[in-house]
Amino acid sequence: MFTQAENEAQESWYFYQQSAAIIIRSQLDIDALFKHLRKFTRIYNPQTDTWLQYHFYAPYWIEDMLHCMTPGQLSKFWGKAIDHIIALKPLKKSVSVISCKAQLNKEKPSKIELTERMSNALEQCKTERFIQEIITWISQNEQIHPDLNTENLVDIMTEQASLLRELNINSQVAITKLLSAVYRTNLVVTQWGDEIKQFLLDAEMSQDMKADQVVIALNHYIKSSGEL
Repeated sequence: MFTQAENEAQESWYFYQQSAAIIIRSQLDIDALFKHLRKFTRIYNPQTDTWLQYHFYAPYWIEDMLHCMTPGQLSKFWGKAIDHIIALKPLKKSVSVISCKAQLNKEKPSKIELTERMSNALEQCKTERFIQEIITWISQNEQIHPDLNTENLVDIMTEQASLLRELNINSQVAITKLLSAVYRTNLVVTQWGDEIKQFLLDAEMSQDMKADQVVIALNHYIKSSGEL
């Protein structure tokens, strides 16, 4: 049910290579469970009046989805069909066991739609997970600058990622490279100077190549203690 990566460079972003999956514990037989779950393979977006594919079976997605649902929506999804959901993410060495059936007995089921509230909540979950993954990777591979405020690291990196997106940097690889530079140099985006910001906005090259050039410039700045 997942796409296979085309090359090794993509493997960490594709669930097929990660052997990722969800396991559902249910008292129903397989046919009854299938009938229940097939109702959630699509979701209606009232903002655009369209139906979208809904990959609830993706380990990260189901965690975010359940976190963002109202009690009534949880009751609709859980129903009498699901006892537990186990989300497996071997590449991240992570397993989540999710159970909320007991708390939903008195909740009236409600429609599951991709409303503006749910869209915003899902985007927030996605951003938080992305930032946490970056911080974990950086902390394992980079030497932290002694003056960087580690107590508010999540807030700092979230703000920096937002500023990078304002400079048209949306590639996860590019953002990771540039946030690594922030982590290592303690030079936040607002300190980078107009030339670097304009370069990120206008240079005719890939975002990843732009990130490489900016990292080189920041490293040079640190070594020379000059101006950006």
